[in-house]
Amino acid sequence: MMVCQSNRPENQISGLTAEFLVQAKLASLKYNSKIHDDVFDIYVPASRCHIEVKSCSFNYKTDNYGFAFRHTQLVVGAFDYAVLIAFNKNGNYLDYRSFIVPQEVIIESIIANVERPTLNINLTGKNRAVNQHIVEECEDNWHKLLYKPRSLKSQKTRYAKKILKNRDKRYLVNHPQVKITKGPRTTRCSFTNGWLWECVCCGYSTKKVPHMEQHLNQKSMRKSRVTGKRCMGLKK
Repeated sequence: MMVCQSNRPENQISGLTAEFLVQAKLASLKYNSKIHDDVFDIYVPASRCHIEVKSCSFNYKTDNYGFAFRHTQLVVGAFDYAVLIAFNKNGNYLDYRSFIVPQEVIIESIIANVERPTLNINLTGKNRAVNQHIVEECEDNWHKLLYKPRSLKSQKTRYAKKILKNRDKRYLVNHPQVKITKGPRTTRCSFTNGWLWECVCCGYSTKKVPHMEQHLNQKSMRKSRVTGKRCMGLKK
């Protein structure tokens, strides 16, 4: 049997495969779709949904999946949803996990890298600080792409607000007792390694959200080993 080999780069093969997988999934849900090789990849006429497809294989160095976007794709309204196809470690393109993410969430969660904006997600469960709100809220939500045209935008807005509310709760955003700042060597705008969570009452700081949660929930307000101050929490 003759085996045909492609001269395309690996990233092009995985990208095309991801687009075909998305179209196949939509077809299984009885929705037609069209390839649109522009700012977005796929258009669904029935819902008037503009979809950008991104694919990535597992990065063994970081334990993350990194989905790269173009700057033109970060302009508000460039597409409705991104479908992130994360191929599993075994190299089989039919073995993958999918995440349906509104563009608003992509913009809020992406790394601010001037040359190549990248969205990192972690599927191992080890690193809580790498966009776990996307993993929890967005996996296999294909029905989000298929609302009627008149309700697609409003449903997308509600969905995005729910995801970002989960993020704010998970990472203690807007918590009155917590100040979040970048570390000295951090150039990222998403909550990844390098960020600092600081207690405004006693000055205790940590790079790990669970440690800050433990500090906030401690029953006996002991002195901080770092600052030597006793944290009494916020005055009610």
